[in-house]
Amino acid sequence: MGVKSSQKQNDLFDVRNRLKTQLVSDPKRTVFTKDGYKPVCAFCGLPIIGIAPMMHEVWITRGDVMGCDIPPSVTFTRENCVLLHPRCNVSVHTKRGQRHCKNFLVAAEGKPNIRKWLEKIDEYFKSDLVLAEIRELDSIS
Repeated sequence: MGVKSSQKQNDLFDVRNRLKTQLVSDPKRTVFTKDGYKPVCAFCGLPIIGIAPMMHEVWITRGDVMGCDIPPSVTFTRENCVLLHPRCNVSVHTKRGQRHCKNFLVAAEGKPNIRKWLEKIDEYFKSDLVLAEIRELDSIS
C-alpha cells in the first residue's frame, strides 16, 4: 500500500469515526436509560448498552462506490448511516433489515433531507442506483 493509499484510508477512517461519534450522541437517535442516554439500534429499536455500536451504510454503501470515481466518504453521512448492535448487523443485510434501517433514517433525518443528499450524490453515478433509492424513499410512508 502506497503513502497516498494509506493516507486515503486514514482520512476515510477519520470521516467514519467522526460521524459515528456524532450519531452516538444525536438526540434523534438516542433514548434515555438508567445508564443515561444511549444510542438506539436501527434494526431492533433497543438501546445499545455496554458494547460499541456498529455503523452501517443504508441507501448507498461503500460497495456501491468501490471501483468507481466516487469518493467513498459520500457514503458516510447522517442521511445514510445507522448504528446497530453487533448481533443485529447480520440481520440488516436482508430486505427486511434494510427496510427497518431505511424507516429509521426517515424518522430520524426526514425524507426531504435524505432526498436532498441522494440528489446531490446522483451526479457521481452512471447507473440508476440513486434513482432507484429515491423511488424506494418515496414509497416509505
